[in-house]
Amino acid sequence: MFSSIYSALSGMIGFSKGLDVISNNVANMNTPGFKASELQFRDLFYRYGLSQGGGQGSEQVGEGVDTGSTRMRFTQGDLRETTNPLDLAIDGNGFFILRKDGQTFYTRGGQFEFNDQGILVEHDSQAHVAGFNGGALADISILGLRVRSPQATSEVKFTDVLNVNSASFDVTGVTIFDAAGASHTFTVRLTKDNDVALNSALLSTTDTVSTLNRTNSSSIKTTRDVTTTNAVALTATLQTLKTATPVQPTYTVIAGDTWAQIATHQYGDAAAVTELTAQLGGDPAVDPTAGEVLNLPASLTFTVPPYYTVPAGDITWAALATSLYGNASAVSALQTALGTTTLPAPGASLTNLPATLNVATTTTQTVSPYYVVASGDTWATIANALYGSNAAGGDLANALGLDPAVQPQTNDELNNLPSTLSLASPVTATVPAYYAVQAGDTWDSIARALYGSAVGSGLQTALGAPALTAGTHLTNLPATLTVTNGSGTVNRWTVEVLEGTTSIGTGEIRYDGAGAAITGFQTVNVNYTPTGVPSSAITLDFTGSQSFSGPQSTIKVSSQNGVGPGSLIESSFDEKGVLTLKYSSSQTETRDTLALAWFEDLQALTLSGGNRFTSRAGQAPILAAPSGKGMGKISSKHIELSNVDLTAQFTDIVVIQRGYQASSQVISVANEMAQQLLDLRSRK
Repeated sequence: MFSSIYSALSGMIGFSKGLDVISNNVANMNTPGFKASELQFRDLFYRYGLSQGGGQGSEQVGEGVDTGSTRMRFTQGDLRETTNPLDLAIDGNGFFILRKDGQTFYTRGGQFEFNDQGILVEHDSQAHVAGFNGGALADISILGLRVRSPQATSEVKFTDVLNVNSASFDVTGVTIFDAAGASHTFTVRLTKDNDVALNSALLSTTDTVSTLNRTNSSSIKTTRDVTTTNAVALTATLQTLKTATPVQPTYTVIAGDTWAQIATHQYGDAAAVTELTAQLGGDPAVDPTAGEVLNLPASLTFTVPPYYTVPAGDITWAALATSLYGNASAVSALQTALGTTTLPAPGASLTNLPATLNVATTTTQTVSPYYVVASGDTWATIANALYGSNAAGGDLANALGLDPAVQPQTNDELNNLPSTLSLASPVTATVPAYYAVQAGDTWDSIARALYGSAVGSGLQTALGAPALTAGTHLTNLPATLTVTNGSGTVNRWTVEVLEGTTSIGTGEIRYDGAGAAITGFQTVNVNYTPTGVPSSAITLDFTGSQSFSGPQSTIKVSSQNGVGPGSLIESSFDEKGVLTLKYSSSQTETRDTLALAWFEDLQALTLSGGNRFTSRAGQAPILAAPSGKGMGKISSKHIELSNVDLTAQFTDIVVIQRGYQASSQVISVANEMAQQLLDLRSRK
């Protein structure tokens, strides 16, 4: 009889524990990624005895119920959409891997963020989220990636049709970026010209002459540089206040401490003395007493000498000079004022900035042509550089009224250079390009050699129809001629790149009779040098364009590879767990990949709070990227809800309640029966 009381009591205890499990499930029904548990019940040991009445069976009477372990249900919860791209849900198998304080945790809750160090962490615990780096687990970091450096445009590609019947066409609104990331708008002007260029490689440039013309040699100088110095004023607004937090909330004064020492040690600057003593009610002139405990202000704002804080991001000397003095040319003067050529780090404080800087500006003035004698120059080498003949050295010295036997000195300037130099003896010299007529030449053969097409009549007319005599020279050859070849008209277009009305550069492109760009003539190269910014080489590529007869030209830019500076505007993960960074400059960049874990025995995982699990010793996780090796895919802007089924939980509550009531009723009945036995004894 008394054993029935204990059996019923074990039932009440078991049902009470079952209610604990259900209440925990219901309480966490809104916890992202929570997995419901269920309590395992098992019967206790049995008492055995022979049956009464001589039967063959035996009595087996149980001793109640016991509760075993709880079993988690790892079925997937529903996915709910959010607006945060770093809310991640796993659609399928897998756990996110979290690491903190040397411990590793696993979770299905994917509410993440990047902390101020740029590391991906769980929102609540700030545990680091693991990804793959070279096959090994590593933190996922965007440190140094919040700002994207600009990239100068080096290539602009064109597409669509250039109408062969158009005389000209402007491609407007062509945007490019310079080396500093600033955007510029070009106009690409296409002017039709069916002429093809002279092949000057077939021309001769030397002849026996008695006079020499001065060449347009790069050795001849026609300008001088004049340097002026101008003062530029400081334009940046300097800061005079600094806010600091103490190293520790309280400080016990040590013998010999001064207010300045305490301010420097706790707030990093002796300038904090006045404000510190004011808030603590102390006198800056009277040192604190040894042993005194100071309750330091949690934040202190105090006046310091004017300073400038270097902004975050990729900074250059030119950008720093522009920010401070409004002039990118002030770099050298600024470095001198700061006493260093090392670029200050972002966040550094610049003090003692001068109110003005003296910036040297060089201007160029045009002067009469002159030649500066270089080291090793002789009359012969100078004559060759200026007039195309080594043999004219003596004639040049005589023309300048100097002694041919005395060589000029290094850095001497030779002025009054004659435009035509008369020679004492004829020499072989460089002359304007010409074609030497050969025996048997015809106008068509010459045109084919020089222009690539038999347009002899056009060449003959252009030169004034001179007689073709072997040994004579054809000079003043036209740079271009109209050409028609066997495959149809060769359409030649002059390309001019304009910024406003300023010409940046020119070139030419050609299309064959089928409308395709001709190899070797599909690109135009220009150099763009905006003020204060390094030069950029830009290639205009027309390979993807065509030239046909049509209603109008539709040629346009298909792409250009330059970008301006950009700041990070969104971080997200794709279904394979790859981090994608999007910048305000329309750039995107893919980075690290999330790591997921899975286990052969999920019931061996142990809950550690915060919706996190730990793995028992001896069970190594299976590691893989999302969508690989049986892992689920990542769903960005979603969280996984708990898998708690309220209907099932309410059903279990009813069963537990009835079981608990029945067990308590058994105890009541057994108690009444025991009382009746006691009453029988008292009647004797």
